[in-house]
Amino acid sequence: MPRRDRPPVRERLKPQQMFYEGQKLKVRITRLIEASSGSPAPDPVRSSGELAGRALGEHRPPSRPTLSIGIIAGAALLGTAITASSDVVARWVPAVLGVVGGLFVVALLVDLVRRRAD
Repeated sequence: MPRRDRPPVRERLKPQQMFYEGQKLKVRITRLIEASSGSPAPDPVRSSGELAGRALGEHRPPSRPTLSIGIIAGAALLGTAITASSDVVARWVPAVLGVVGGLFVVALLVDLVRRRAD
């Protein structure tokens, strides 16, 4: 039996809200792509030579590839958790995603040790 207490779908869709959400998604995707690209955008705080009262040489922000590896590791581990709780997915899928996520976490740790040694 259909539910009559809810308004039709076209009345629930708000064009302004949908446009706003689309623009928000576009900005987030653009920022993610810029974060993973090899050429960072100029940052006025870093270019001034001072960052929170410390000299620029004392502070090393994470590099763009480190950020990308972290995002991929997090997504793989999240995918592992989601697929592990599913009854529809084959048993090998969460295992493979877990291994991939683990490899990216190891890559992050190697990068951390390498950066500390510098």
